[in-house]
Amino acid sequence: MAAKPDSTELIPAGRLEPYHVDELPDPPAWKLSNFFKMVGPGAMILSLSIGSGEWLMGPANVVLYGAGLMWIVTVSVLLQWAFNMENIRYTMYTGEPSMVGMLRAAPGVALWVPIWFILSLCSISGGWVLSSSTALSAMILGRMPGPEDSGTVRLVGVILTALIVLLMLSGRSVQRTLEVANKWICIFIFSALLILSLIFVPGHVWLSTLKGFFQFGYMPKGIDPFLLGAFAAYAGCGGVGNMAMANWWRDRGLAMGAKVGFISGVIGGKSIAISPHGKVFKPTPDNVKKFNLWYRWAATDQGILFALGAILGMYLSVTFAAGIIPAGTKIGGWAVAAYQAKYIADRMGYFGWFLVLWIGFWALWGTQMTQTDAVTRHITEILFRGSKTIQNWAKGDIRKLYYGVLVIVLIWVMSMFFTAMPFWLVQFTANVSGVVFVVASALQFYLYSLMPKEIRPPWWMYVVMAINVVFFGFFATNTILGIFGIRLLG
Repeated sequence: MAAKPDSTELIPAGRLEPYHVDELPDPPAWKLSNFFKMVGPGAMILSLSIGSGEWLMGPANVVLYGAGLMWIVTVSVLLQWAFNMENIRYTMYTGEPSMVGMLRAAPGVALWVPIWFILSLCSISGGWVLSSSTALSAMILGRMPGPEDSGTVRLVGVILTALIVLLMLSGRSVQRTLEVANKWICIFIFSALLILSLIFVPGHVWLSTLKGFFQFGYMPKGIDPFLLGAFAAYAGCGGVGNMAMANWWRDRGLAMGAKVGFISGVIGGKSIAISPHGKVFKPTPDNVKKFNLWYRWAATDQGILFALGAILGMYLSVTFAAGIIPAGTKIGGWAVAAYQAKYIADRMGYFGWFLVLWIGFWALWGTQMTQTDAVTRHITEILFRGSKTIQNWAKGDIRKLYYGVLVIVLIWVMSMFFTAMPFWLVQFTANVSGVVFVVASALQFYLYSLMPKEIRPPWWMYVVMAINVVFFGFFATNTILGIFGIRLLG
């Protein structure tokens, strides 16, 4: 039997404190009875995907420009699946969220903490909660909200934001609370969309949307670079939302995440110490075997809930929208979440109006809830790991920092309520997510250098990470150049 690793043994790693060596916990046996115990974090990222990409970006692009654009979903989701897995790979080895690992790169926290703080904060706005508010406001008003209803939409948005905070304060673990909520949100949305689409969408629309997943390279002339860049990033999830997969995996206590603690709720939770340093295992044959089984469970969660769920969700959402909204309609304004309801009401009356608004509300409000946690969590982690002063102030209870950062995030979100209309805000955060993919995918190569060769990915995963940089970098560049009237596409 191999000797138990010495918990005081240190392994230098970049510009932060060395890793501490510890035992890798045993993974659950690979059998069906453990499946539902292990899958779950993927439901949280799927809820982000449904609200950001499926309900808004997919329909907005396809209704306006045609189903041929669906090939972008195929490529984006597959690339994001790989991106998620490689973020999780690092966390399974160290117990650290991947963004924290990236702080270890040269020149150190003086550069990377500000960069990730800005990218994280700019990855959230009031866009989703305001968009969900347009759906709820439409229920209250009994019609599509217009510019004259902006005050009502913002007021309802403030109330909905307060409800998000209440939910995040509760539960033993913030991650577990959100995971349970998102599972039920996803089940409701998928079931309702499937039934409605089967009833009201013609067969040729189903087929046209399906063909679009394989029309690689299709690009209509005159396409809006800002809208297109948002679609490419949010076709799956988007940037810091994907990176939060590593944080949620850690807070679930999986692999080395079990060794470092988690962020607990204020109500019903207790103070759980989070280690200020990563904890790694020695790459013995037995540990490598256990690590590979942990990775297999992660791949199952991400493959079924995220990748398959994101593609199916986009297929259903786009098919439904394309089947009921006239082609060429430009979706946006103060009624952005009410377009599907407006046209289904012609077929089902008030019941259809209410049901589809309810779907749009849950899809978008769930996204705001999960993204609020993701951004708050990222900023908390980088500040905690990047500053000894903050670590000493928190005194082992990271909840002090988490909920302090949450206040900052909420102030930022609600200040954005008054800067632009809901749909523009969502497009802005989506395009920021494209930049996040470029930066984080490039830094994955650095994270690989911190891992023992026994658990590094196969060569083709390095190629996929490089493709991530090129693919999302292309759309991000197209968006930036579009500001100056220069188009690489269309």
